[in-house]
Amino acid sequence: MISIQSWFLLVLLWVHSGTSSNQPEDETRVVKGENALLGQFPYQVLLIIRLNDGKGALCGGTLISDEWVLTAGHCVQDAKSFNITLGAIDLKQQSPDGRVVVSSSVYIRHENYQAGSATNDVAVIKLPSKITLTDFIQPAKLPDGNDSYYEQEVIVSGFGQQKDNGSVTQKLQYAKLVVILNAECMLVYGPFAIKSTNICAWDRNGASACHGDSGGPLVLASDHTLVGVVSFGNVLGCEKRLPVAYSRVTKFRDWIRAHTGV
Repeated sequence: MISIQSWFLLVLLWVHSGTSSNQPEDETRVVKGENALLGQFPYQVLLIIRLNDGKGALCGGTLISDEWVLTAGHCVQDAKSFNITLGAIDLKQQSPDGRVVVSSSVYIRHENYQAGSATNDVAVIKLPSKITLTDFIQPAKLPDGNDSYYEQEVIVSGFGQQKDNGSVTQKLQYAKLVVILNAECMLVYGPFAIKSTNICAWDRNGASACHGDSGGPLVLASDHTLVGVVSFGNVLGCEKRLPVAYSRVTKFRDWIRAHTGV
């Protein structure tokens, strides 16, 4: 928990030591989302994280080049290795769909990451080798400049919960949101949690990122430029029509370039 009002949007999973599968037992999704089509979000990454204690966690990520994935800093906390799925819209492969699954244990978390305040909540994971890009696997466009994106329509996608402690699905989900001012977001989380390195978005009808979506992409609806990384939501739950906070990618553009060359 990062404050009295907020929780990281990560799902913890039980992963038995020595098992051959890292598939999650709790398959969940974006609140009030829609099913994604194959190739609709080719930059979407699914991370099944094996932790040092033998348990695991589910997070999202964004492919930003043919060898790097951007995710949340808290998604790599105590991580031993990552099972990385690219190009998929279904947690369980029902038929050939062009997905690629690789494993990695190489990551870099922001050196000034602070778990207590979710400050600098970004990390990058290096793929074991350069991936072959296809119609279903493509890096996201990274932003230039310092646009606030206020009132612009954005899209969040992921395999996180569809509602608090509710039913589950295995399909990649997405939802359209609107960027709000950080000052508005501070009314929910306070200035301790919301900083210039955050961007917040919400939907008046209640669509929202939720547990399991951590580290996943927030992109502009107009051209899918990556503007946010899912960071945290409200402790009251994902169905309260409250904003979710994301790491603002424009504020980490230089850090990403310095560590990945992208």
